Amino acid sequence: MTGDSITKELTYVFRKYIFRTIKLLTIIYLAIEKQPVAVAHSKRLIMKVIALSLLIAVLLFAIVLAFQNLAVPKYLGHKNGSLAAMPDKPNAVSSQTDIIEKYVEPLPYKASREGTLAALISTLSSLGGNDLQIQESHYIYTVFTTALLHFRDDVELLLDDKTQKVHFRSQSRAGHSDMGLNRKRYEQVKELYLK
Repeated sequence: MTGDSITKELTYVFRKYIFRTIKLLTIIYLAIEKQPVAVAHSKRLIMKVIALSLLIAVLLFAIVLAFQNLAVPKYLGHKNGSLAAMPDKPNAVSSQTDIIEKYVEPLPYKASREGTLAALISTLSSLGGNDLQIQESHYIYTVFTTALLHFRDDVELLLDDKTQKVHFRSQSRAGHSDMGLNRKRYEQVKELYLK
């Protein structure tokens, strides 16, 4: 990722995540300033320090979230027919896990590997909101970007000729939970692919 794109992304994050927080804290600050003179000076000072501390905490959180969202994960790819293991966080699903909460069924092959690959590419194209990064004869990697907050999720599809199955893995880059988004994405992919 180039310096310009990182700057654009951080600018976007600042505008999207921080602007409303600053506006809210400004309203709180102005409300504090309008307190009657009878309110002790130290009480007003404490309220200002709390408001400023909240602003700094929100800014730091947004910066950390932005950098998590920009960083391309190192675990991507496949080894010996397996995709990466599931993280400890509840923000991923896979057809190659024993963790029930994170498990999704592998997709069946079409008539051939080539037909399966073409159907998967067509499915991803129909879904939109994703940018195909790698397309190999047995592996697809694409990055989905959420519309509202521009969070990035990495989706991998691994074709297994031996079992005639397509393994699916989707994980959010930033944050702790995905609020079920990766499972919903799997369901969307499955529905379109099986048509």
